[in-house]
Amino acid sequence: MKVNKNKKPVVKLNTDGDIKIKFKFSKSILNLFIGYAFSDSTSISKMNLSNLNKLLEMTDERTYEIDTELYARLKVAKSILDAKLHKGLDNKDAILSYCSKESDKEISKILARIDEYTNLKQNEIKFITNSVVDRLQYSFLVLYKEIIVNEFMRIDTGEYDSFKEIVESVKDKCGLLMNDIRKADMVNSNMTFSLKDEIFDSLVTDTVVQVANPSTALVTGIKMLNDVLSPGYIQGRLYLWLG
Repeated sequence: MKVNKNKKPVVKLNTDGDIKIKFKFSKSILNLFIGYAFSDSTSISKMNLSNLNKLLEMTDERTYEIDTELYARLKVAKSILDAKLHKGLDNKDAILSYCSKESDKEISKILARIDEYTNLKQNEIKFITNSVVDRLQYSFLVLYKEIIVNEFMRIDTGEYDSFKEIVESVKDKCGLLMNDIRKADMVNSNMTFSLKDEIFDSLVTDTVVQVANPSTALVTGIKMLNDVLSPGYIQGRLYLWLG
């Protein structure tokens, strides 16, 4: 894919310091986001929803304010994710009630037809999951670009106490970037177990759902152990480890 180097920046820095990305999602994509967020499919984990939530939070809403249909869809998707991830709501009626707190005709129309959005095929779920990861990782690049560039500018200006200090500072910022990129991509790791911060809680919740599915194997974070289990822990089997 060719990149147009003459395009204007797609980044807006708000007065509160948050970087917003000017993603322009189409009506059909926003419909898919709504269905994805509202769906109870076991193929959509809490980590998947968390990724979508992060992406929409980093999306500049001002891009949509002139189009009532697009703006309403963006608001509905964000409200559903807020209800599920932050309010702990699982019941569909409770989620719909939470999303309808804003008296907006366009939002009411969307919520009245919510079942039409949730009829997602498996390939559509996979497409949305991968699309969200790609855009979220790009957003992290944009977010850290200014931070890392500023660190390199310190090299030119000599604003550092020692060689070690500036090296460690650059390593730290680059490490944070790579950590966020890896965390976004962990949704494609086939439920690999991890004790990493911000992953453990979501992974335990998703694991409980996944192990209830007879066709799912719980893959560990140890390759040799996975080879022995072939391919992982299977529901209904008893495992006895001796040491």
